Amino acid sequence: MSLKNTLLAATLLSLPMAATANAQSWDPRTTGVYIGAGLGTNFLDDSDSNRGISASFEWGYIGVLSVGYGFGNGLRLELEGSYRQNDVDGISTPSGNVPRTTGTVRSYGLMANVLYDFVLGPVVPY
Repeated sequence: MSLKNTLLAATLLSLPMAATANAQSWDPRTTGVYIGAGLGTNFLDDSDSNRGISASFEWGYIGVLSVGYGFGNGLRLELEGSYRQNDVDGISTPSGNVPRTTGTVRSYGLMANVLYDFVLGPVVPY
């Protein structure tokens, strides 16, 4: 992934915090149902087998969707689904690299989260 795309992703991910910092009368404690989404990059480590075969991967991307409920006191319950994808960079064996190897690794995830929002002035980590 290029530096330009990495900087764009970092900028987009920081926008919610910047919006929170500028809202003077906004109550940061979530009450009721909410939805969330996220995009980003991921790095998948090399995969090695006990027979000496190794696969390396390129940087990939991730997408996350979540739906949750905030109780208004900082406590939130959330269900999150994710999708990750990485392309194969190369495969090597004890006898050398395997030429013209291609492929894609995809993974899906589902997770239940219990979150608590800490109100620290204009910043609200959880």
